[in-house]
Amino acid sequence: MTITSPTPPTTSLRQPASQTTEQTEAHFLSILFNWNLNGTTNNDILPPGLHLENWSTPLLETVAELSDLTIGQKQRAHNLLNTYFHERIRQSSYRGNAGSIYAHLEVGDVEKAIESVQKMSRGLALQNAWKGRAVLEEFVGGEEQREGSRKRKYPPQEEALVDAVEVRAEKKRNTGSGECLPHTPEALLPHQPSSPIRHITHTPPAKHKDLPRITTAIHSPLHAPQRYIPTQRVVQAAQQATHEFNLRRLELANAEAEVEAARQRLMDARQRMEDARVLVDGSVWS
Repeated sequence: MTITSPTPPTTSLRQPASQTTEQTEAHFLSILFNWNLNGTTNNDILPPGLHLENWSTPLLETVAELSDLTIGQKQRAHNLLNTYFHERIRQSSYRGNAGSIYAHLEVGDVEKAIESVQKMSRGLALQNAWKGRAVLEEFVGGEEQREGSRKRKYPPQEEALVDAVEVRAEKKRNTGSGECLPHTPEALLPHQPSSPIRHITHTPPAKHKDLPRITTAIHSPLHAPQRYIPTQRVVQAAQQATHEFNLRRLELANAEAEVEAARQRLMDARQRMEDARVLVDGSVWS
């Protein structure tokens, strides 16, 4: 298998080969604006090694569409183009269906890059929607909880205890005497007529020393504030993960293609063996 690579073009964007219409100029200007390119040749549009001598209209339109989806992210777009271009070359070489592959960018490579960017955008939109829903549920739940706490005079755990204390106080007011006796617990001894009843008074417990206040150790690693991760880093990590996932998926597809080709070769060899066996058996009987 031989791979031929075209020489880098030197055609100016103002005069691209075989493309002089206003629509072509508009596509080139759109790509330059979206990717912040200061050059005036089409060598700056595509990654190194993928330069073209002549731009076809479908290829130019797809590259312009990719630039619209990756505004200010030229390096990301170049990485995607390189990935799917080299993947197509490897896949063709694995299948063995091309004796000579012309190494230039095709519309299908750019379309796969566009599909990858769109999937990432949908994933980010779905993630932001779930975040907004979680914040709304937390806000509504907090409002309901605060409203319920304003309606209660006591916390829910203490309402039953407060009710019991109020009922007991009401009974004492209805059946109480005029005397005011201290609520001192008494211990009664066994009945002995010869000895008087002794009243055991309750002595207050000994006071303990004040314990030190429990405060949060600000400089302790257990209570250290969590580091804030910028949203841009999270987005970049998600994009890198999606890119790696696409690569692994393509490698899996290549492996499946190799297995299928090996299975086909095995079936062909088995068929040839059966044919040879039939020929041998026929020659023996003849």
